Amino acid sequence: MTTLESRIKEVLDENPQIVQTDLASISGASRSVVNQWIDSKIKSMRLDYALEIERALGYSHIWLVLGTGEKKVRKHASFSELNGSEAQLLMFYRQLTEHKKHELEAIANRLANEDKYTATKANPYLGQRDEFGGVIIGSGSNLQKAKRKA
Repeated sequence: MTTLESRIKEVLDENPQIVQTDLASISGASRSVVNQWIDSKIKSMRLDYALEIERALGYSHIWLVLGTGEKKVRKHASFSELNGSEAQLLMFYRQLTEHKKHELEAIANRLANEDKYTATKANPYLGQRDEFGGVIIGSGSNLQKAKRKA
């Protein structure tokens, strides 16, 4: 685990265009507080300061405060990075009710996993659909046992 001082210095080193006064503005902390982080006089950071740094620079608030976990937060793809079909699917998805979203997610899961399951001599049912449209992945004997219990 690193010290707050070393994490702040790392942020500043990786962003040479940002100086201590900029970090104070970004975080909402005073210049004095930022100086004390760097001089190791203050050994912890308030969560609200860390969240502001995360929003502005992408450094994880958990990493900033605790020194653990991923240093940078993963950036989600922006709408402008999607191709036309992806953007259209996302727009359709956002208009669905929660129930319909769950149905669509189940269909997408089945489609994504379909190719993983193909029938074999040991399991001739593998890859076939059950009465609910799901792909059968259990063995034939397990399937019979499951049907008897139901």
